[in-house]
Amino acid sequence: MLTCPVCRSLLVRRSVRRNILELILSMGGRYPFRCRECHTRFQAFRWRPDSRDSVQEAAESEGHGAGHPRNAEAEDAKE
Repeated sequence: MLTCPVCRSLLVRRSVRRNILELILSMGGRYPFRCRECHTRFQAFRWRPDSRDSVQEAAESEGHGAGHPRNAEAEDAKE
């Protein structure tokens, strides 16, 4: 599971690639991420290009299960 290297939060998201180097690195599976807690920007290897599953897993592990409003939208989109 992907965590912030500074605050160890599980609430991270993919960040926008800023330059050609980051674009090239992403072709090899290394993507820029940003922590939603401390806003630190960092690079990490991720073979799946979509990091939304990490945010979903983090929300569920913090007790924000299926009934939580943040997760209700994701469940509605799946149906």
